[in-house]
Amino acid sequence: MSQAKTFSKAFSQYPNTPWILPLQDPLVILPRWAINEIKTLPEEQLSLNKELYIRFLGRYTLLGQDDDEMVAVIKHDLTRGLSDIFDDILIDETKYGLASNFGQCADWTSFTVSEKIARVVTMVNGRTFVGLPLSREEDWINSTIMYTTEGNIVAQSLRPYPALLRSFVAPFLSNVQSLKKHQALVSQKTRPLIQKHLDSRDGIKNVEKENHSGATGRLMGWLLARYRNLPSSTVIAKDYLLSSAASVPIPASLLTHLLFELASRPDYVEPLRAELNAVIQKHGKWSHACLIGLDKMDSFIKECQRLNSHGLSKYRSYVLIMIC
Repeated sequence: MSQAKTFSKAFSQYPNTPWILPLQDPLVILPRWAINEIKTLPEEQLSLNKELYIRFLGRYTLLGQDDDEMVAVIKHDLTRGLSDIFDDILIDETKYGLASNFGQCADWTSFTVSEKIARVVTMVNGRTFVGLPLSREEDWINSTIMYTTEGNIVAQSLRPYPALLRSFVAPFLSNVQSLKKHQALVSQKTRPLIQKHLDSRDGIKNVEKENHSGATGRLMGWLLARYRNLPSSTVIAKDYLLSSAASVPIPASLLTHLLFELASRPDYVEPLRAELNAVIQKHGKWSHACLIGLDKMDSFIKECQRLNSHGLSKYRSYVLIMIC
């Protein structure tokens, strides 16, 4: 505690000076003026993936491994097709997910909100990636959620061992065995889908066109089209799990905080509801086009993020760790 106070005092006196914290994973804290330069550094000099790979022992957890094809799908294909996916898939699956996990709740009902929200988010993600009926299967949902939560547990359980011994110890740890089971299940479940795309009449090169016509599981089609050679189910499982590790915990945490913040401020409910109803009436139905008109909702969400951050924003490399 005394060291923390000493550092806090020193940092407040010299806020424009870089500081190094001699922790197990050393932290280099940079002043705010350096952020613009840091953000423009190339991946070879400043790699978030490298940081994740080191911190979460990606050799055993997959976290931080290269995932260029999935990144390209999210940056390009998903961005272009987001409005269609939102209107055709996200709305429908969200309604189903909320109804199946929360129900009508005519009377006061007790829930573990974070778990229920995580299931809804996982179902929506699965619907866009693999489609029905797989996205609603219990073992698929459970393995996805457990993988997103167990990666850090596995890393922490292996970290006390010297690096040279981890490969010998890992197979005997129950946490590692559990993580491998989740990976194997996802790989097994995606294998028939890959074969289905391969056997399609027009071939894998036209899978994007096929999925754009209204079929579900569009991200799977876009992802397969990104590979020059047909990937194995293990590779596709890795892509799905890595994307889920980012796209499930963060939205689930945010939505949980939103519900509690809204419950603690009931006077905000009616203004937000009135704005939502006005936007829906203007566009005729709830759709992607409605989002641009939800200014109050956007402000409420951003303030909730500020007050309940999922985690510190970190930019890491071999020596650079965090920006304050």
